[in-house]
Amino acid sequence: MTEDTAGEDRLDAVPQARDSAAMFSLLGDEVRLEIITTLHEGAPLSFSDLYDQMTLGDTGQFNYHLSRLRTHFVRKREDTYVLTAAGQRIARAVAAGFYTDAPEISPFEIDGACTTCDTAALVASYADERFRIEYAACEVVVVRVSVPPSLVRGREPAAALEAFERWASSQLSQARRGLCPDCGGWIDRTITTETPPETPFAVLPRFACGVCGRDVITSFGALAVRDERVQSFHRRHGVALDDRRYWEIDQFVTDEYTKILSEAPLRVQVRFAADDEVCRVVLDDDHEVRTVEVVSDC
Repeated sequence: MTEDTAGEDRLDAVPQARDSAAMFSLLGDEVRLEIITTLHEGAPLSFSDLYDQMTLGDTGQFNYHLSRLRTHFVRKREDTYVLTAAGQRIARAVAAGFYTDAPEISPFEIDGACTTCDTAALVASYADERFRIEYAACEVVVVRVSVPPSLVRGREPAAALEAFERWASSQLSQARRGLCPDCGGWIDRTITTETPPETPFAVLPRFACGVCGRDVITSFGALAVRDERVQSFHRRHGVALDDRRYWEIDQFVTDEYTKILSEAPLRVQVRFAADDEVCRVVLDDDHEVRTVEVVSDC
């Protein structure tokens, strides 16, 4: 079998898609997705090698679908075909199962005790592509985060929990550095009062991507603890916060230690107690630490 040069002529006639809707319409055929996933699985392929790995039987139709993928998702390099960066992103999303049915993990108990009713009934679960940690007895949600299905697929519940913790930490760390964890776009630091009804906080810090719209939402306690003065306070009292999980630190998951001092301008205070001292941290709506004060708790 030889490459259809007439089809190659059609490649140059394909107009460039100029918006997202047009680009995604190019993927609206299972044959085109098969081309993309096939190229993703190995080394660059010649026309005949790529054709031989396809299930489509008509050469002319194969040429047509290949032409529709150029130049946005597939590029010809000398005598072989390779994926563009956009094609690689699509292939990785398909391989990760982003667009297929997501697995589920039934609620299972994890270490920790409720800060409200003091019962050891902390449970984790995964459903609807969200990882959820809550206190079963009083239905207070500690963590609820959208998580890709590839993070939990093939993992036992305990291993999925550990993977989730590392993944969520890296997402927040990247957002704090001004980079969107999804697209790498620029981040706006804002606040949100649209908190879920089952969470105790009235206001939360929000990292909003100005490009793709991705949000990363955390607590003021989680931001306050990154300040070196707060870390020094805990080290001086022999408290190793880095050894604790997010949901094991009260200031991260309950409003008992968080107080809104003023709304205009916004000032939020977070308190950390150790032995006979209290560390008071005040943050603003840009997530910046304004003051750190250590006082006696006597």
